[in-house]
Amino acid sequence: MGQHFDYTDTQWFARVDKIKERLAESGVRLVRGMPTNRYTPAGYLASLFEFYKAHGIGLTASVDATSAQYNDYDGTEQDIKDQLQAIAKRQTEYGIITAIEGPNEPDLFWPDKHVSYKGFGAKQQGQSKEQLQRAILRGALEQQKDLYRLVKADPVLGKLPVYGPSIAGVYTSLDAGGSADNATFLGAGAFEAYVDFGNAHPYPGTLYDDQPFSYGGIDDYWNNTTFPSMRIDAFAGTHYYVKDSFYQAHIGFIWGKKPAVITEIGFATNQGRYANCTDSLAKKYIPRLFLEGNRLGFASVQQYTFMDDDPPPGADGRWGLLRADATPKTAFYAFKSLLSVVADQASPKSLEDVSYRIHLQMPQGYDHPEFVHHNLYKKSDGSLLLAIWHEVGAMNFNADAFTEVAHPSIAASLSVPGTWTFTVLRDDGANGLDSVVTKNAGGVRFVVDDAVTYIKIVPS
Repeated sequence: MGQHFDYTDTQWFARVDKIKERLAESGVRLVRGMPTNRYTPAGYLASLFEFYKAHGIGLTASVDATSAQYNDYDGTEQDIKDQLQAIAKRQTEYGIITAIEGPNEPDLFWPDKHVSYKGFGAKQQGQSKEQLQRAILRGALEQQKDLYRLVKADPVLGKLPVYGPSIAGVYTSLDAGGSADNATFLGAGAFEAYVDFGNAHPYPGTLYDDQPFSYGGIDDYWNNTTFPSMRIDAFAGTHYYVKDSFYQAHIGFIWGKKPAVITEIGFATNQGRYANCTDSLAKKYIPRLFLEGNRLGFASVQQYTFMDDDPPPGADGRWGLLRADATPKTAFYAFKSLLSVVADQASPKSLEDVSYRIHLQMPQGYDHPEFVHHNLYKKSDGSLLLAIWHEVGAMNFNADAFTEVAHPSIAASLSVPGTWTFTVLRDDGANGLDSVVTKNAGGVRFVVDDAVTYIKIVPS
């Protein structure tokens, strides 16, 4: 979960007690941040780490040598050593660090601050856009080499996994000079020897399709809607990326054969085409972000972010599960329900030793049953949990005003050999889940929507 407790001039600082209360309520067990921020009061940071420790919340610790100074700086290996020394001290004191992460979105932040690493990056003047992007990628690679070596040699941090840097421009800019067109110069597997996990920020956005089609009442479907898996899944049919996902085609290849994590992904509830959605739609989309990342093999998924920033109305800061006054959006409760239902899973993938069948009756005009996705989990008590949802876009951008689309329910049934008790859990439209129990049966009937349906399956 993204957090900005170190933004001491914002509501994150002013409302810290209420935010921590909501964070504990949510069930979050992993947050991401920079635990060495020299601009944040030490006592304040210590109180946060005590809170994390008390509630079993781990921290992914970000490292960026260029942050040693705010502007016009060329980072060095010593800067990495200094940050790791501070992180190791926190780890010794609190034991909450779960991973070390490379630079955060250097292709976005380094140009603004005119910073580089060992001479590669945005400090040098007079570079073309292409030269700048390539220099930043090279600087990120050089820093990652040093970071990985130093972490693995550290007696306190050496056993922690190291995540790669997050490259953001591949998701936000596909113009001729953008990093999406330049990452290939590094070559496939360029970072493979210097990461334990690749890193992704695959914020959902529209995609181009050279053979447009309509689905769910949305014309030119890929270009006029968005949904959680849009940039991490590979889609069949006439889609622009038939073989590879957008993520793999543009950045995933640099990690080689290493698995990957998602350290940022989310939907903004402000207006704007990019990652646009309403509060009511975010309630459906946010749980699906995590389930889709899990389904597609990402080792972990972190939502950006827990609370809105507080810019003027209409600005790009509405990514949170809480509003800027720390009151919950409906997505907060949907996220809380997700964590409460799937907690204590014993396996992150569908189970090969469980025989089951799902039958769908697709409504007229919905001719892609492969857009209905599901995950099956086995819990430590021997019960099973099926999460199932219609992975469909529900905002239509092909209109004078963006409109939310209400898709019909899909009649479905689940069959599992043997005798089971099934409990179907669905969003109650408010702040929780309603349940319907079917006992002593080999199957259950239910409906699938674009909100997640959970089915608890307990041997009778």
